Amino acid sequence: MVEALAGGKKELSGSQIRALDRMKDRTGMFVIAGSAANKVSYEAGQYGQGLLTYSLLQGIKGLAHPNDERVDVMKLFQYSCDKVPELAEGIGGIQTPMLVGPLKGSFDIGIKNASVIIPIAEQKPVFIRNNFQDENFGDKLNLVKLLEEHLRQTTAKGAQADMIYVDVNEYENGYSIRGAYQYKKEDVVVNGALYKGKTVLGKFQVTGKKINPSALVEAILEKVMTMIE
Repeated sequence: MVEALAGGKKELSGSQIRALDRMKDRTGMFVIAGSAANKVSYEAGQYGQGLLTYSLLQGIKGLAHPNDERVDVMKLFQYSCDKVPELAEGIGGIQTPMLVGPLKGSFDIGIKNASVIIPIAEQKPVFIRNNFQDENFGDKLNLVKLLEEHLRQTTAKGAQADMIYVDVNEYENGYSIRGAYQYKKEDVVVNGALYKGKTVLGKFQVTGKKINPSALVEAILEKVMTMIE
């Protein structure tokens, strides 16, 4: 096949010709696994897929071959081996991919140029437990519970979700919403703050109706997402 293509039976670009030339005299099987058999391989909601898959997509898009449009299999896999531990550390975990392949003789497995579009999930904001109190230091409107339900439903959308909810009190760089509300006749005024870790990113105020706390939750999230963006 390589000889037939290189022989001019099909129009090839210079990059394709060089890639085929490298492949002509090289053989071997390359295998990369997310982790060793007795270790953990993470699926991270922020990235929409596993950390290994995310790093491979990054590498193919150009990070593994910044000065060449040809995708070298060993350079690609080595990029993932270096990148996955960094990604895992960012979600509080440890993951080390396992790479097996020939000691020499790598080859190109593809060409990435402007005509190739590879969709890759952007990192999504991670929300953790939130806290709201009314003027009696309770939560008569159940804003905490309603907010949690809303975040869980959004998270259940998977890759289509624009945020992720994790039911924990602490998470590195996780977002949390804290606030207090008071009644003004039939209205409710919520004064809140958005935190990222232990840092206050900003404050907000929303007003809604006591009879419709779900709409109040949606208004809070709309404010918060605007602040994140």
